[in-house]
Order: sequence, then C-alpha cells, then structure tokens
Amino acid sequence: MSQTEKKPWLAVYDRYKDHDGGISGDKEGLSILRDAITKAIEIGEVITLPESADADFESVRVAEICDRNVEPTPKDKLRDFGCLLVVATIILVLVVGLMSLFKHGLPI
Repeated sequence: MSQTEKKPWLAVYDRYKDHDGGISGDKEGLSILRDAITKAIEIGEVITLPESADADFESVRVAEICDRNVEPTPKDKLRDFGCLLVVATIILVLVVGLMSLFKHGLPI
C-alpha cells in the first residue's frame, strides 16, 4: 500500500475514553460496516470484516441475548470465590512471613 493510498477505517471504542458512545469512520469504512451488518442479519452468521478495513473490531454478529444483561451463573460465582481465596491465601502467607521476620529479627 502506497503512502497516498488510504485504508477505510472504523472506530467503535473511543481512544480518549469519552463514554458517550458512537461509531465513527470514513465513508468507505461505514459502507463496509453497513454491508457486514446487512449480511449478518440476512444469513445469521458471524461476518468478518475485510482486512482492507482498519477497524478496532473484527466481526459483526447477530445475538439474541444481550451479553451485558446475563446474570452470573453459580460456576462464575465459584470461579470468583476461588480467585479471591487464592489471593487471600497469598496475602496471608506474606503477612505471616513478614511478621515472623520482624519477631525473630532480620537475618544478616
């Protein structure tokens, strides 16, 4: 690709952390997105964006369930508890070790 050739671009995520939201892109990039959305709706499969587009996401898909509204399962809660238990154990071992060093004096 030459210096003068421009790649179509799309952006969903704001690099400046402005959480107002929105999709931006040049005319060609937005046309690629429109075509991918139309195709995803028509055939109901994941549509990968072409590599010729510079986008901060890779694909478009139709999903009947909003991932943001899914309640955590018992398995998710168990995983979170397990992670918390591991971190608490590591902290406890470090604290007991430091207390032991201070109690018996630091070896030189």
